[in-house]
Amino acid sequence: MMKFAFAASTAVMSLLNSAPALADAPNTYLGVQANVIHGDTNNQYAVNRNDASVVVTQNYKTVSTDNSARARLETPTVSAGAGAASAYVDLATGKMGAYASAPQLPPNEMGQLNLTSTASASLKERLLFTAIGATYKTLTKIDYEVTLHGVFSGTGGWGLDGGLGKSDQYGSQFAVGGRSMADAAVSWKKGNATYTALSATEGVFRGSASFWGETWNPLLELQLDLHAYSMNPDTLAAGLADMGNTATIKFSLPSTVTMTSASGQFLTGGGAAAVPEPATWLTMLLGFGAVGVAVRRRRGALAPARR
Repeated sequence: MMKFAFAASTAVMSLLNSAPALADAPNTYLGVQANVIHGDTNNQYAVNRNDASVVVTQNYKTVSTDNSARARLETPTVSAGAGAASAYVDLATGKMGAYASAPQLPPNEMGQLNLTSTASASLKERLLFTAIGATYKTLTKIDYEVTLHGVFSGTGGWGLDGGLGKSDQYGSQFAVGGRSMADAAVSWKKGNATYTALSATEGVFRGSASFWGETWNPLLELQLDLHAYSMNPDTLAAGLADMGNTATIKFSLPSTVTMTSASGQFLTGGGAAAVPEPATWLTMLLGFGAVGVAVRRRRGALAPARR
């Protein structure tokens, strides 16, 4: 319980520290990091993209840089002792994930060595929403959701923090986390933010933001922090946090609103399309029905006459 409180407070402090700087953040930032500490051995791997510059570091030393403006960053699986960690973030599909495991220490190391395994992924993107035909009196609401999937055991846990725009400008900021999908909750928020547990392994976070006028240029900021560790020799606890297939962000936009991104790559891969509004679903269903009627009529016209 104390470890979860530590993980949750870490996520909250990360968000509180980043919130004042939202307006000064880069247009596009992606980051992934995997770290395993076993006794005196520390194996760390990180990849960060700041706008168009990608920097790879291993054991805190830069090993490569490039200007490829990659839409996907990932770490290899790093390990030390029996611990392992990895992470990825994909700008085009709006997905990020991480894995961290720290099995129980062997008897000869109990009480003598620590085993800590952590992984994290982050995404920051400058967005531009345009409301066609809007005036300064028009208030437009934007809904977004992050679907989550995770498998946990022992000391494993997770946290998601971030926001869309500034809360004092009709945006939302939040920190949510737990020891599984089932016991997670929003621990800190400004603006509209809710978390719903669907099962022990499935959950969904929903938030919203609003803006007046024709355009709005907020910063979307998501940070996924995972913790799986046996860092206290007194507990000798194993931990697993497997969120390799999460999180995926989707937007629900009014039919009059368009969204573009500073990178030109955000949600272009088709893996995280906007959630259709009810009116859109109705139009689609009517369209499918019309297609079905047309097919049945064509089959009737082509069928041979019975004798």
